[in-house]
Amino acid sequence: MKLRMAAVLLGSLLASSVLAEDLKLRNVQLVDAGHITSIVGTVINTSDHLVKAGYLDFEVIRKGEVVARETVEVPDMEAGQAWRIWQPVQHNGKARAVAVRAHDPQMSVSAAVVPYPGTVVAQ
Repeated sequence: MKLRMAAVLLGSLLASSVLAEDLKLRNVQLVDAGHITSIVGTVINTSDHLVKAGYLDFEVIRKGEVVARETVEVPDMEAGQAWRIWQPVQHNGKARAVAVRAHDPQMSVSAAVVPYPGTVVAQ
């Protein structure tokens, strides 16, 4: 069962010339496939230039508590290019008793785009 979860794209991009507007994160959701729950979504380079990307930090939250964290590397992306994310969720040590399941209405996902230190936009 697919259940769209709220995704928040945070503009905390450290000291970099990559702008938050260059990379957009869309359609982020949790998806159950058998006994595995994954974070799926799409990253799109909405600029007119190559973006030397970085990574995405995801947090899966249940009742205000972070129950899982995932980091996904984003490859360099040409102008207009889209890249699909499909990242299985691993439970963090403290919250093993809380299974992450997409059909749980109390689950939500937040995400932040973070560039590699010293990342520059190729001109």
